[in-house]
Amino acid sequence: MKGFIGTSAVLALLLFACGDDATGPTGPFTLTVTSQTRSAIIDLTDEQPYLCDYKAVAQSEGGEKGEYAEWIGGRLDWLVEDSVIFSFHLTAADLLDRLGDATIGRNKKQNFVRSASSTDPYDLRLLLSARHSSGEVLSDSSSILCEFPPDLMGPENLAGAWTATWLKWTSPDAIVWQYELTSAGGALSFVLSEDGSFSGSTTYPTLAWNLETQDVSGTLSIQDSKSITSGTITFDFAQGPFGSFSGTITRVKNMLYVDVEEGASFDFNRDGIPDPAAFKARFTLN
Repeated sequence: MKGFIGTSAVLALLLFACGDDATGPTGPFTLTVTSQTRSAIIDLTDEQPYLCDYKAVAQSEGGEKGEYAEWIGGRLDWLVEDSVIFSFHLTAADLLDRLGDATIGRNKKQNFVRSASSTDPYDLRLLLSARHSSGEVLSDSSSILCEFPPDLMGPENLAGAWTATWLKWTSPDAIVWQYELTSAGGALSFVLSEDGSFSGSTTYPTLAWNLETQDVSGTLSIQDSKSITSGTITFDFAQGPFGSFSGTITRVKNMLYVDVEEGASFDFNRDGIPDPAAFKARFTLN
């Protein structure tokens, strides 16, 4: 009887030792990375015009009891039309800071949240690497597709109500010949359509020095984009006192800046003849 009891105890111990809680699943230790885009926007600054915010999940699977892996590093590639234009290397400290837990246990998921920016529309490729306790290097990558808005400098994306907060003419002949419209009580506002046509009104000083409201209308066109948020612009006022001129337009958030070095005009000496002028303006785009 004693021998039978002893045999049963040994068998029970063996069964307990072979349970999943003791050894874990069999097979190789693997690292997988999956990702999703959280947002892809243009924030309209010269420093970070395109911004992609994403979340990646690194998951370790398999391995026997006592096996582990530790972060080695990684790499984040900026892809433009399948070409790598920039790579940012992620150190083990970077990954530890964002993923946490230097030791990757089996069957563990860890979140990695990060934002990346570039001066061109792009996609991302994230590569993470860890070293298994056996010495084997484990790595996996994930593609992150960033869906960005269309070109900001096309007329269809500049459509809306423009209100001038500052307009200034300066004579190239004498710096003392200058005039700022809005501080003198003047105003300019118009609504731009997606086809580039606009109409609105301006309060403009006449030769008698009183202010008069006049209708304005015309077309706006972008000849070429110098960057994501700036380009060459032409104003053609078919109606109103401004005439036609070309210059540079720059967009920062909801503000638009127009800079015309030459080609504008203003009657500085009030003789009824427009004088050559440079023109600078700031608009709020509603």
